[in-house]
Amino acid sequence: MESDTEPSTPVSTLEATPETEYENRIANLEAAPTQSTTEYFSWQQLADISERLTGLGEQYGALTTVCTGDYVALGTERGSVVVTDYLGRVKMALGSAASAAYGAVSALAFSADHMVLVAGYAQGFVVVWDWAKGTTAAVSRPRQASDSPDAAGHPAGTAITCVGFIGASRHRYISGSGGGLVLYHHIVRRLLTTMSTQPLASDGGVLFEAAALARGTHACVTDDLGLVAILTDSSITIVKTRHGVEQQYRAGFQTAEGTRRRTVARRPYAGNVAWQSAQRIERPATTPAESDAMLPKLAYSWGAHIHILAVHLDYNVSGNGTALGSAAPRVQFERETEWTAIEDVVFCRWIDPTTLLYMTQSQRVFVFETQFAQETEISTAPPARIVGRAWVTLTTGTEAEPSYAAAMCVHRRRLFAHCGSALYVGRLLMWAERLELLATQGQLVDAIALATGFYQARTGQIVVGLPRVQRAGDAGQLRRQALVGGRLADLMRRALQSTLAADRTPRATDAEVRALATVCVQA
Repeated sequence: MESDTEPSTPVSTLEATPETEYENRIANLEAAPTQSTTEYFSWQQLADISERLTGLGEQYGALTTVCTGDYVALGTERGSVVVTDYLGRVKMALGSAASAAYGAVSALAFSADHMVLVAGYAQGFVVVWDWAKGTTAAVSRPRQASDSPDAAGHPAGTAITCVGFIGASRHRYISGSGGGLVLYHHIVRRLLTTMSTQPLASDGGVLFEAAALARGTHACVTDDLGLVAILTDSSITIVKTRHGVEQQYRAGFQTAEGTRRRTVARRPYAGNVAWQSAQRIERPATTPAESDAMLPKLAYSWGAHIHILAVHLDYNVSGNGTALGSAAPRVQFERETEWTAIEDVVFCRWIDPTTLLYMTQSQRVFVFETQFAQETEISTAPPARIVGRAWVTLTTGTEAEPSYAAAMCVHRRRLFAHCGSALYVGRLLMWAERLELLATQGQLVDAIALATGFYQARTGQIVVGLPRVQRAGDAGQLRRQALVGGRLADLMRRALQSTLAADRTPRATDAEVRALATVCVQA
């Protein structure tokens, strides 16, 4: 292991220019015709980037890894990392004669400010790139067989399967390889830049994934801990990395208790882990210190079994007699929700503080609302097959489900995926879009029935864009009814005019009239 601060030789350099807000940059994409739409979900090709993939592949190598933030980072089989904007304009291509020997890019992650990248490679290298400058901030080299036993680094030839920055830092990050080794790296900037590396886990098992808790929109005591979750085929472990590495939580493999709706008997050979950071929310202050925030959560899956851990703060610590005392609260992890999916889960990420998106091995996509333990299938298949990477199988010889973390990511409530030879972005449809989609397809009776369910808050499925209803007659229900009522009345008028029009050809059947009358009376 060594630290490099000299510039690498960029394959191509284009000056990074200030970008407009992320939402504005992709708004034009969502206004274009969709590639694939279900009742809940819309897939749209990122055409500007996709059209360039063939040319980029010829120049830098075939695409192996995708990471999105305010920019898009593309890792290739020749060890290059190409950074583009959402219009497909190349901002920087990172690589050098030395990095060509690192192997294919196997993992990528942006820093919180999206200006630094950490890349893992198939030969065991880990590199931090200051991509706007085209320079390396640090290089962690693999450990050779001839090195001393205490030498830092991943074993040579072992693919790095996961990387990530801790909190808002550019200098603290993790890397994990399929053989079960997870390393914590810290770049120390003084007169001479150095880097320390410390193992977090090395149990010899199969490492499914390791994830670092990012800083959220609300300050929380967890920000000072540098939490990292490590999921193997036998255990889930949470450690803190700030001010010394220390285990905070550990649990062995078990099936979801009390959720016997579906079961799998075999040992899990698919696993995922995902943090939801602390988020500021709008609600009355009823509890001390964290009343206006939703604390971090951790989702992880073993096989088909999904577990949610919630962070709780214990203020009754030594020297702190009241909740408003001066001592820092103790961070505790408690099981919040458990669920069993229809088949093995191969990818899962949070899209908001209460909604988990996951994909199963047949590439069916679901969302799970933790607040209501409610599952909705939103996409039966992507526009084209998503290709997973068998890094774990190649590294350990253990037959495991391919990893999709290199081909899929979630950023600001949108799912990005490398499908076939193109990049796609998927998003949940807003409630009004769902109604209009049904109406456009001529399914006005179904649209009225769905709008009635929205009005009554009785749909049994995920609804985006409407207030939550906690109890009958609350403010959420009143706001929901005000939003939906006008749209429901408009749908009934349209349906009645269309069905009962004197010049309609062919005329509506008695069954159609009865169906319309029934839903209108219910509405």
